[in-house]
Amino acid sequence: MPDGRLWSASRRAEAQRLIDFLLAAKVPGGWPAGQDFDVPLLALAETTLPKLSRTEMWRLLDRLSKSGEASVDALEVLWIAGRRAPPVQTPEWRFWLPLELAPHPPEQLPLAITMLGTGFALERGESVRSQLAEDLGKLHDYKDRSHFTPTFVTFRSRGAHWTDAWKVAEPAWDAFRGLGAFVFGRGKFRIMGEGPRSAVLHPAWMLTRTEGKSLQFVPFDLDYDPSRRMGGDVAITQEMMQSFQEEAVPLSGQPSRGSTLGVMADCLRLYAQAMDSGQHHSCFLGLWQLAEAITVAEEDGGKTERVVARLSMFIRFPPVGAGSALTYISRKRNRMVHHGVLAMEMEDLNVLQLACERALAWLLIQGQKLPTRLHLREFYRCHSLSEAQLTATAETAALLLEERQRKLVKGL
Repeated sequence: MPDGRLWSASRRAEAQRLIDFLLAAKVPGGWPAGQDFDVPLLALAETTLPKLSRTEMWRLLDRLSKSGEASVDALEVLWIAGRRAPPVQTPEWRFWLPLELAPHPPEQLPLAITMLGTGFALERGESVRSQLAEDLGKLHDYKDRSHFTPTFVTFRSRGAHWTDAWKVAEPAWDAFRGLGAFVFGRGKFRIMGEGPRSAVLHPAWMLTRTEGKSLQFVPFDLDYDPSRRMGGDVAITQEMMQSFQEEAVPLSGQPSRGSTLGVMADCLRLYAQAMDSGQHHSCFLGLWQLAEAITVAEEDGGKTERVVARLSMFIRFPPVGAGSALTYISRKRNRMVHHGVLAMEMEDLNVLQLACERALAWLLIQGQKLPTRLHLREFYRCHSLSEAQLTATAETAALLLEERQRKLVKGL
């Protein structure tokens, strides 16, 4: 696409029709709400290259409506101007989220950990409530929640609004919570009743503020009843906390495109989301998504047989392994997805959880040795090869690399 253009020549007429329709929909009170506006707005955003989000397109369209112009060219001019404008220093927001963790001894806190480039701090609940005492008293929704907040995690992020700042930090928060759920809660299975399995449930609320603004109470929508969690506050020993810190070290940097670090971050998010779910079928499907991500099978269309073959590497039950059991579970998954049959046994979910947790443990340890998604795919492809086949593959690859290097030298 030529510099300064969002639409190709073949898409400009369509984009103009959408712009005309959307501008005509604006009323004196502002933009309308509902699908009649959202669908064409998304259609307009989806035809751009580079792709713009729905929010980015809405902001551009709003600026266009105030400019007195109405053409594709004028909208592109506004987009170019926005890209060339000097960056504006957005406000820094601080977030406090309660966690049902009880470190023993409590002197372990405060504790600082960096995850995907974002700095997190675990602080004692008493300390946070003391710092915010005056502001907490003004929050009607907060009331007295001291019994439910033994620990807080806090971090900072920038954005024009707290929602923007939250979106920037959300991937790091997901990885942080996913790692906590895994390190502090792996191996905890349900034998009866529904409800979330996670040891580090997503908080039901958080606090946030920026300089010059009042402290805000923000509730979250959860798909579980907090009273149905597996137990009370999770006691965290010094050994557990040390393990958490050690596991976090490889996850401290920002993942590059196509990196295994990015796969690990996605897997931790999927693990936390699945273990949060209050329904068995939702947890089951979430764990299957995790299995697809760990085995990088989604790039092959998420073929169940490939997921089964790769996942079975991590649970080798005597005397014949877990391949048949996982094949049976994969059929359950297909019936859920394709036929809406949600019935399942608790044991099926427990086996899938075990397989995913063992695979995730392997990925967190070995991920540093396999730095890209390509390395992961090649690992899985070569895993079942014999020693002779691996040797032949390595020697052939070495020969090809040598020949390419020789041609490169001759070309110079």
